[in-house]
Amino acid sequence: MAEVITTESIVTLTAGAAEEIKSMLTKAENAGKMLRIYVEKGGCSGMQYGMVFDEKRDGDLTGGQDGVTVLVDAFSAKY
Repeated sequence: MAEVITTESIVTLTAGAAEEIKSMLTKAENAGKMLRIYVEKGGCSGMQYGMVFDEKRDGDLTGGQDGVTVLVDAFSAKY
């Protein structure tokens, strides 16, 4: 019997957010890019969270919802 592996979604988008992201991806400066969500160390204020349109990098985790691909690096996925 084959082993079944399940994974938990890292990011969930609302339908409205997915539509807004798709609209933003039609702009020339975002052509060929995907939504990246990331976490970075922020000093004494703790972690800082951000979003940017970016290209896929080695080691990125990807997810998709409502036609939108979301990229998350391994460090950020922990948070």
